[in-house]
Amino acid sequence: VYGACVIYVDDLNALSVSGAEASCLAELLAQMAPAPQRERRWRDMLRAPGLRRAHQASQASRGPQLVLTIGATSALAALDPALLRPGRFDHTITLAPPSSAQRAEIIAQRLSHMRHDDLDDHAISRRVADLAGYTPTEIQQVITEAVMIAHADGRDSIGDADLVAAHAMHAARIGYPSALSPLER
Repeated sequence: VYGACVIYVDDLNALSVSGAEASCLAELLAQMAPAPQRERRWRDMLRAPGLRRAHQASQASRGPQLVLTIGATSALAALDPALLRPGRFDHTITLAPPSSAQRAEIIAQRLSHMRHDDLDDHAISRRVADLAGYTPTEIQQVITEAVMIAHADGRDSIGDADLVAAHAMHAARIGYPSALSPLER
């Protein structure tokens, strides 16, 4: 009987070296580390009372324990270097941002779920060009920001001017100030 396990860690960069995340990172690294010393200690402990053969038989019947750990991040540079050492996350797969045709599809799909002024092809093509290099999530954030701008102006639909303002805010990384105290956060 062979067993296997797939572990998926989203936003791997959230495991930093400060606060409570440090213990999570330490535990993840400990679980990913090969454990020849641990196995040797078990073998030595079981050898003393004569249980070595029983232990070997149980290990043989279980077969190899396969664990595949996959991590995803949008900030590769922010990862702890310990995560990238050999034997941990050895392979990197980089997904390119969407092409202009894909961005146009993403924008059209996102806009289809909300009220918006009729945007002509020229306006859409300008937004597609403005959002070059943006991921689908970032495009969604810009459109959501445009909705908030329109709502703040008392309108129930977004227009091209809202998208332009939202893109400018996103590009400058301007956010809304938080009314929460540090303790509440």
